[in-house]
Order: sequence, then C-alpha cells, then structure tokens
Amino acid sequence: MGKNDWHWARARFSGPADRTVRFEKAAKAMAQSQKRNREVLKGGYGCPIIVEGKKDEEALRILGFTGPIEKINRGWDRSRLVAYFHEKYGTKNAVDGGPPLILLMDCSLSRRAVCRRPPVRSQSINKIKGGPPSTAFLVPYFS
Repeated sequence: MGKNDWHWARARFSGPADRTVRFEKAAKAMAQSQKRNREVLKGGYGCPIIVEGKKDEEALRILGFTGPIEKINRGWDRSRLVAYFHEKYGTKNAVDGGPPLILLMDCSLSRRAVCRRPPVRSQSINKIKGGPPSTAFLVPYFS
C-alpha cells in the first residue's frame, strides 16, 4: 500500500470519507429503523430497538421513535440478556420476516465489544436450538 492509499483502506473499514454520503447512509438507516420500530397498527413492523440506557431511550422518543425500546443496562450478564431477547422476540420478526431486533448502540472505543458480542451470541443460541442463523439489525454509531 502506498503512502497515499490510506484513504482506500479507511473506506473499506469505515465507509466513504465523503461526509455527505455518510450522512445520507445514516439518514436512510435511521428512517428504516424508525419504520421497523413503529407499531404494526401504525404501519410499522413492531421491531424493538435495543439501546444502552434511559437517556438513549429518551433521545429516540424525541427523534420520533414510537415502538418498543428495550434497555441493555439492567444489571444482567450478557448470556441472560441474550436469552431474554431470544425468548421474547425469537429469531425473526413476525411481520416482515427480517431480523427480530434493532441494536442501536453508542459504540465508543470502550463499548465496541458490546456491539459485536450480542449478535454472535444470538447466532449461537439459534444453532443450539436448531434454528437458522440470524442476527439483529445493527445500527452502530461510532463516536
């Protein structure tokens, strides 16, 4: 890799360097998440969003998310949390057949492991129970 090729390597890892393109992608992901989160009776899919805590939930409500929002900070270990989500929401969304959950995390450097591990563990549960491999729709925000 040459001296001036660093931006290509960055683009493969982090996406395009163009700010407009990044914001458009983020806006599309948020709009898709908002629609999937909306209650079924209101034209959505009733797909819950998983956030870290109370302030994250409040921020999503201000942004117009009206469907179910689950908080990951409950004092439970990851295994119990993943088992709870699997028992409550299963491996597929009943309405659209898509992923059963939306993970919306503030993936700062200290929390990147949290953003990576739940989908891996949910895949493991599906394999153990004989279900098809499935992961949640992950919308990370890296700060």
